[in-house]
Amino acid sequence: MQSHQEHGESEEADYSILPMDVILEIYSFLTLKKKQFETLQSNANLLHILFGYKNWDSNRLIYFLYKHFHIKSKLEIDNYLINSIFKLATGIKIEQFQIRDENCLALEKNQQLKRFVYTGSQKHFNSNMCESLSHCKSLRFLKLNTVYDTSFKILFNTLPKLRFLYVSTGFQTQNLVDFNFDGIVYEDSELRQIVLSSIYGFSDEHQLCNLFKFPKLVILYLENQNITKESFKFAYLNCKELCFDKCYKLTDVGANALSKTNCPNLETLKLSACSIRSQGLKSLFHPNNAQLLNQLKYLEMSKNLMVGTALQNLKNFQFDNLETVDFNYCSNLSDVGVKTLVKSICKTVKILKLNQCGITFDGFSYILENCSKLHKLQLVSNAITFPNVGDDNYITIDPSRYENLKLIKLEDNKITNIDWLLEHLPKKLDFLNLSANPIGNQEAKRIIAHPCEITYLTLEKCNLTDEFILETKLSQEQIPCLQAFRVIGNDFTDDAIQKLIEQQPQLTRLFLSGNARLTNKTIDTIVNSKLELQVLWLEKCPLISKEKQKECSAKYDIVRF
Repeated sequence: MQSHQEHGESEEADYSILPMDVILEIYSFLTLKKKQFETLQSNANLLHILFGYKNWDSNRLIYFLYKHFHIKSKLEIDNYLINSIFKLATGIKIEQFQIRDENCLALEKNQQLKRFVYTGSQKHFNSNMCESLSHCKSLRFLKLNTVYDTSFKILFNTLPKLRFLYVSTGFQTQNLVDFNFDGIVYEDSELRQIVLSSIYGFSDEHQLCNLFKFPKLVILYLENQNITKESFKFAYLNCKELCFDKCYKLTDVGANALSKTNCPNLETLKLSACSIRSQGLKSLFHPNNAQLLNQLKYLEMSKNLMVGTALQNLKNFQFDNLETVDFNYCSNLSDVGVKTLVKSICKTVKILKLNQCGITFDGFSYILENCSKLHKLQLVSNAITFPNVGDDNYITIDPSRYENLKLIKLEDNKITNIDWLLEHLPKKLDFLNLSANPIGNQEAKRIIAHPCEITYLTLEKCNLTDEFILETKLSQEQIPCLQAFRVIGNDFTDDAIQKLIEQQPQLTRLFLSGNARLTNKTIDTIVNSKLELQVLWLEKCPLISKEKQKECSAKYDIVRF
């Protein structure tokens, strides 16, 4: 290699002297991440290509090294090797890279390609790309993040092994002709998941029901598509997961048509940010639809302003299988609506997401008291404040009623007093988030001193200073289970972080971004510590030099500055 650099820098590289599989292996090796590189340099792999190619298990090497190529716009490499990748790789990810006609011709010959992902602007897009992909008969996973015409329609019919298809239109496609899905041969299709996303909507409302005909379809996700009551005229739907996101033409009439569609296998229903009003939700949640509702394991009705007044039909209804409920960003969902909902889901629900609603302590305590199988509870940005002892609304709940609860998110609820919370914390928590609540140093000390075994503790923007850490017992014996500590946006200095690191050597995730007084000393403490960090964040810490950032990045894989 040295000889080539000295004597042949001006010559055109001749890759034909090496077998193509060796070229691809070398190229992949040079693009490995740090952890993968260390794996290959381990004692078990001393006979790798760079140490002796012939003795390496080439089948394992091919799978490990170049299953997926990532081609970016800044990649400087000659056309011969790029075309070889398009022709021979089993997985390709393209990001902001100008696809030329010669690349499409090479791609057309690839019969082992199984996975293809594309993202690019209009100047990068080549209208021949989809035609070339239609010849890749082994393709199973296809994700086109940005397309600018309807050339993708050929892919429905010509890829016999395709199981996942994601198509999203880019900007400046408002004049795209609506695609009506006519002419598709459904019977032989292996498609399991279809995702169609758009800024403007490109699907014809009358023919959208043709998508329901794919015999093996499991997941249908439609974002910003032209869904109306006409879209449900095909009265049978085979898939298990149906997701409509930002489909603004889906109104009460469409919701009523959906409720009458025969969906014998449906388990997940997501209707987010559609135009369904109170009447449509009432018809959907009607006991007459018991067969449909009792099939559901996952129900999402997020970003719906009317859901709070539409739950009255559930008063005497009990879901049989519903495990996950997502009513995020339903701002008019108050404690009254939550109680009605809980009565219907309390026997089965395991994950409950009610972020940015109108819930107070009354609704929160009712959830804990009645949902015995609950594993995860998210109540970010509500109106929850805990009562003081002696207040009229102070109630005591036996923690055994929610003994399965492992995750609690109470971020941004203006919490100051945590007496009630500390009294009711379960014995173990995988995750506790109290960020963006002005609890201050004293309350934070009490959380640390609590016997609850917390694995992941988040106290972002909680008005914390050095006092919290320097005056708190943080020994591993005191807090044996803490593995992740997130204290972004507080006011710690190097001394506090040094004590934290010395007394909590078992930490694997540490998030310190936004603590503006941290300096290079913190980097020295981290680099010289016993910490085996998987994640380290130190963004918005202006006193940390570029040299120290590089030093830290060399030791840990996932570092943010």
